[in-house]
Amino acid sequence: MEDVLYLKNGSIIRGIITEQTPNVSIKIKTKDGSIFAYKYEEIEKFAKEEIKGSLYTDEYKKLGADGFIAKKFYISPKAGYGDWGTVTYGLSFEYAISNYFGIGIDGAYTAWDDMAYSFGDYDTSSGYTNYTLKYDYSLIGLLAGFSYHFNPGEKFDPFLKAGFGYFLINSESKWSPKKPTGFTYTPKAEASGIGYGGQAGFNYFFAKGFSLSVTGGFPFYASGGVTFRF
Repeated sequence: MEDVLYLKNGSIIRGIITEQTPNVSIKIKTKDGSIFAYKYEEIEKFAKEEIKGSLYTDEYKKLGADGFIAKKFYISPKAGYGDWGTVTYGLSFEYAISNYFGIGIDGAYTAWDDMAYSFGDYDTSSGYTNYTLKYDYSLIGLLAGFSYHFNPGEKFDPFLKAGFGYFLINSESKWSPKKPTGFTYTPKAEASGIGYGGQAGFNYFFAKGFSLSVTGGFPFYASGGVTFRF
């Protein structure tokens, strides 16, 4: 048997109650040795239950794959394809405020180029020259928001994310082999603004504190990577 606390914020804490002050507070020790204290007004109910589920199977004990749980930090480096069909690099930071909900920040970077136009010109001094104008773009985005995890404490951890962010796009125009005589152009420009985004994905925990991660959504990327839990 084990003690189980059902908190009003949706968290479920399993372990052994080590101290109980009636109508005041409860201390509970979890299987990893952590001790948490909760006031009665934070607790929906508590009970003794049979130990069951994949958290306590032999496979779990071997892998230590305890997934998304409250009061842990998660860092995920990722890479994938961006909205412009380019390779995008990302890094996300998340803190589990409960066994189901997390808050965090996602960052992403990508770069691409676009050829505006090209033409040929002939003069008596240099002969025929082919001129090309190309625009180089880069995008940096930061998205702050919240996440919901459907399967806390399990190896397979599907989730949804949503939030608002800040986006900065830089562009630089370049002539090749040089700027033609008589042409004017803006060599650099940038734009920024507030946007929103949503993502869906999952982590699969192969070992305690380590998982593979797959994410798809707007505006950052469809990506793959790894997640470290601390």
